[in-house]
Amino acid sequence: MQALHCTGCTVFRVAFLAIKPNGDAGLRRDFYNPAMPSNSPTAPFACRSGCAACCIAPSISGPIPDLDGPGSHSKPAGVPCVQLDADLRCRLFGDPRRPAVCASLQPGPEMCGTAASDAENRVHAMHFLAELERLTSPGTS
Repeated sequence: MQALHCTGCTVFRVAFLAIKPNGDAGLRRDFYNPAMPSNSPTAPFACRSGCAACCIAPSISGPIPDLDGPGSHSKPAGVPCVQLDADLRCRLFGDPRRPAVCASLQPGPEMCGTAASDAENRVHAMHFLAELERLTSPGTS
């Protein structure tokens, strides 16, 4: 299994978590699908407005382009991406400069939640992605 961390934004695989009813998490299956970009109309699930969990929870060690000036950035887990706007939307969505780690995360009910409230789903997504980050961090088996 290759890690969630984007090392130089090369193509990689993302391990997918299964959150069990008792709250335990376990690696379940390979989730990366290079044939289906995240902005694909055939994506199984649409991003929820105001969520941005995938722009906050995971770390990104590869470059994140800075649209406001020269340079690029990486980001630690739990910190909002520099490309997240005030409406919690990615400024690089659909842009070829978008990091591979971002494009590889596909929204879906297991990651994004299935609760009636968007707030509950955002909490679920943050916890899900934080656990994925923990399980795929270097030094974690």
